[in-house]
Amino acid sequence: MTGMQQPAVVVGSDGSWESQAAVRAATRLAALHGESLVVVAVSRPHDSSLGGHRSAQDAARGRGVATATQAVELAHATDPTVSVEAVVLTDLEDPVLRSVAARASRLVVGGHGAGGQSAFSLGSVSEGLMRQIPRPVLVTATSRGTRKLRTRTGAVPVPKVLVGFRPGTDPAHLLSLAAEEAVVRGVVLRVLTSVPGRGDVAEVQHAVWEAIRADATCADVAAEVEVVREPPEELLHGEPEETDLLVVGTRGGGTLAGLVRGSIARSVLDDPPCDVLVVPPSVLAVPTRSHASTG
Repeated sequence: MTGMQQPAVVVGSDGSWESQAAVRAATRLAALHGESLVVVAVSRPHDSSLGGHRSAQDAARGRGVATATQAVELAHATDPTVSVEAVVLTDLEDPVLRSVAARASRLVVGGHGAGGQSAFSLGSVSEGLMRQIPRPVLVTATSRGTRKLRTRTGAVPVPKVLVGFRPGTDPAHLLSLAAEEAVVRGVVLRVLTSVPGRGDVAEVQHAVWEAIRADATCADVAAEVEVVREPPEELLHGEPEETDLLVVGTRGGGTLAGLVRGSIARSVLDDPPCDVLVVPPSVLAVPTRSHASTG
């Protein structure tokens, strides 16, 4: 591989319909951020016996090359301006994957609609990639192509990046990442938070606006804030027809497979209303790439 120092969007591909949707989404994401795209095709040998090891490895690599070639062609058809590279692996422990992880800005995986958490189960390729590449994970919504973009009043909706953010609880970098996505898309940043019990709505709303004003990335985007008393899961599922991207943080141990049932991120992944950017704790622990590279 060449140009290893260039930041890149990384997408896993196994040739399935869901992974094809992920490749298209990853290509568009790379174009938005002015980055290259790395397609990772993982094809494990079917025969692990000692006698069939070499032939199984060769067969697996052949399947991986075919899958990667198809994905690269799909990426070029989606946006020919994006530079695309392919990496073919038969083992997720391959050192080449660590080199890819070092330059990755985001990882993209395909969703599986209702009950989609099975796509990220322990031992799956997606789970393995997320373990090796601890970056924000974009999960594509399989129903996105059939969504009708209209508001309840019939008006043309204003696209938005929606983020669930609780000041004092969520790291400020979650807000920064959401704002960065809104900036590159040229859309409104909508910040939603809920107030439990008899909490002061006005006080929480003030705290959210203070966090927005303190964030340099937010200065480049139009923002709106809504504070309600609804459960967070219902809040983030609301009005999906206006949402271009949903951004959520998780404390699930760094991989989607570690999300506990009932958590906010888990609830939206089980039936994603749109593309979802899940930000693991390892990412929230440090400033975003754009902030870290300034100055």
